[in-house]
Order: sequence, then structure tokens, then C-alpha cells
Amino acid sequence: MPETQPNAALSDGHTVWSCPTCAGPVATTWLFCESCGTDFRVSRPNRLTTPIPLQTAAPVVQNLPVMRAEPVPPARSPQTSSGLLERLRDGLADRLPNAPHLSADTGTALKALGGLLAVVLIGVAVTVHLQTRADLHRTERTLASAQEQLTGVRADLAANQAKLVSTKGDLADETAKLDETQGSLEDANDRLNLQNDQIDDLKSCLGGVQAAFSYFLNDSFDSALNELYAVEASCDRAYALF
Repeated sequence: MPETQPNAALSDGHTVWSCPTCAGPVATTWLFCESCGTDFRVSRPNRLTTPIPLQTAAPVVQNLPVMRAEPVPPARSPQTSSGLLERLRDGLADRLPNAPHLSADTGTALKALGGLLAVVLIGVAVTVHLQTRADLHRTERTLASAQEQLTGVRADLAANQAKLVSTKGDLADETAKLDETQGSLEDANDRLNLQNDQIDDLKSCLGGVQAAFSYFLNDSFDSALNELYAVEASCDRAYALF
């Protein structure tokens, strides 16, 4: 609104201002045009070169309330799986400062690799187990055969006790066979012990891989890496079998 000047509002009811919207005469003290309601705080009145009579009309708009602009709160980003994975990945990077930053694709690839490795190791363990059982069955048949031979030798020894002198050579041969059979049994027992150790290594390796895979599925990469490091030696020994 323009400042009041000595000749802005004349004593005889004239004015040198007009409304910019309806061109009606206005006084310098008005905030709104009483003819059309124009807000003079937004649109300044026009200054006239020749005063015109000031005619007061019925007010149209008076004391309009001023609307206060409410601040619009910032839109919250939706909670998505990508955002959650980003935070988990950043948290893992904070716990492992020397490890490379893991991306979503890297986490998925590690999970898939862990699953594939677990399946392969399970297949290897089953194969070794079946082979071990087959070897055990063959060893049991050999042992049964040796036991039958030993029984026959003892029977012959009892029957030929009277012919001890003549049968010493036969007894020596049978004793040698028995020693050879006993050596075969000891070798078979050593192989069984070795296979048991190998099975224990495989079990330890598979247990660690399974625990690591479970941690991977739960996005606990730090624990998964610790599990894999703990069974690294067992997995190396199991891998050496192939």
C-alpha cells in the first residue's frame, strides 16, 4: 500500500488513487477494495493525475483471514528390501573394515555358492560312505573266510595230533597263511581307521559348511566366514581324497 501523502485523500471527499482491478476510487487507508475486494497488500492502487470523488460502497471483503502455510513434512522413503539389504551390507562393512564392500549381487552369489558347495560335499560324503560300506562288507567276507579256514586248520590239527611229526610242515604252512591273513586283516583295519578319519573330516567340513550356509541365509556374514575358517583344514583334507 502506498504511503499517505498530503494530497492523497482530499478534505472534500476526493482521492488520487484507483483500484487496479475495477478502477474504482479507493482511500489510502483501505486494505481491500470495497467494490471488488482486491487485496491492496498484493496489488498496489493506481495513482491518478486528476482527483476523483471517493464514494464508499458496501464492503465486499473485510478482514479476510490470513491463511498460514503449514510446513509439509518430508515424505518418508518406503521400507524396501533393497534399503534393508543396503543397511545390512553397510553394517557388515562396519564390522569387517578390511573386507570389500558387499553388494546385493555378491550376497546372492555367495548364498548360491554356499548351497552348491553344500550339495557337492553331501554327494561326496554319500559316495565315500557307500564305498566304505562296500569295503567293509568285502573285509567281513574275507574275515569270515579266514575264520572258516582257521576252524578247518584247528580241526585238522586235532585230528592229526598223533601225526604231529609228519604234519609239522603242513602246520607251518597253515600258520604262515594265518599270519598272512592276519596281516591282511590288520591292513584292512588300518584302512578302516583311515576311512573313519576321512569320514570325520567330511562330517566336520559338512557341519561347518551347513552352519555357514545357515548364517548366510540369515545374512550373518561375519559368523558364516568364521564357520568356514574353522573347518578349512578339515575341508582341505577331505578335498585331498579326490
